[in-house]
Amino acid sequence: MAAEYPSGVYSPRTKENKSGVVYAADKKTVTFAEDITKLDDEVVAIETELGANPRGDQATVKARLDYLDFFKTTFMRICSLLFYEMLSAIEEDGGTINAGVGQLSMYTGAVADSSCRCEALPRLLDYSKVIRWSIDVYKINISANGQLLFQCDMDEWDLTGSHIGFKVIGSTVYATNGNNYDAETATDITAQVSIGTGLHKWGFVFTPGVNIKFYFDGVLVATHTTNLPTSGSEVSDNLFSARVWNDTDEINNSIEFVDIASEIDY
Repeated sequence: MAAEYPSGVYSPRTKENKSGVVYAADKKTVTFAEDITKLDDEVVAIETELGANPRGDQATVKARLDYLDFFKTTFMRICSLLFYEMLSAIEEDGGTINAGVGQLSMYTGAVADSSCRCEALPRLLDYSKVIRWSIDVYKINISANGQLLFQCDMDEWDLTGSHIGFKVIGSTVYATNGNNYDAETATDITAQVSIGTGLHKWGFVFTPGVNIKFYFDGVLVATHTTNLPTSGSEVSDNLFSARVWNDTDEINNSIEFVDIASEIDY
């Protein structure tokens, strides 16, 4: 028998039934060698999977798992800060952008036909893998003739171009996507979401070539299978982009993001 784990992986001795004894699962009061060897196999498999030092430099395995959870949270916060640093803010026609650490507010200004937009630096996406994207939104204020678009932007602002995201026109909210200036696919999800004040998570799961599933606070609100973005239809991809603008209204349309860590998860 090997040294006690974790100094070494358990090496059980061979166990056999008596001569002439055949394992029978229906004999509940008889113990067979197979009953013990199956447990032995499980122990060996678990110890082999955990390795020789499952607790690392921590006092216990639980302490190590807690540390890894803390590290993950800290890492995501750092990603949030880096994302903030990568924002390329463009103010247009009377619009205003207020940015803080992990936060972003965008206002059109109370001027007809005013707008503002903001984009993150581009990066290439791997279209051979599932792409998960989400972002937290604290407040949306759009007037009857105001418009808002926030998305994982894969091309330009033409909604037939390559993109996946959400748009708000007046009080109507849509899940939207397009590809290579062919057409836009949009679903009215107004009844399933909230666009007032309050923290909500918006996101999607994109399986290239299959579908896009749109989520609001973790609840599926739409599934699209047409006009899916395809590799080669764009040069680069913005992890995040948003635009808010007025039409004829002279009112301050706005959106406020909190903890902006546009999470691309392969």
